[in-house]
Amino acid sequence: MPHFSRPLRDVGLVDSKEERGTMMGTRTFSTLKKKLFVCIFPLLLALAWALSAQAPTPAFDLVITDGHMIDGTGSPWYSGDLGIRDGKVVAITL
Repeated sequence: MPHFSRPLRDVGLVDSKEERGTMMGTRTFSTLKKKLFVCIFPLLLALAWALSAQAPTPAFDLVITDGHMIDGTGSPWYSGDLGIRDGKVVAITL
């Protein structure tokens, strides 16, 4: 059996410091996880940012502001805002 005078990493059989003790440069599972995390995490972060940057859906289809509200009880009108969604009144503010 031949005796090697130089370490395996110096002759190219081991790729990096983390891979000492493995033969022919095969990667350990933890090294692959680190590299995968470094590559995938920024992509996921960019995707999350892009999705959060979309315009929110409006709460109402139509908003009438500073209108005169008449409730039909005979009381005097009052000023208020009206929110309409899907053809129905869903919010009244005074």
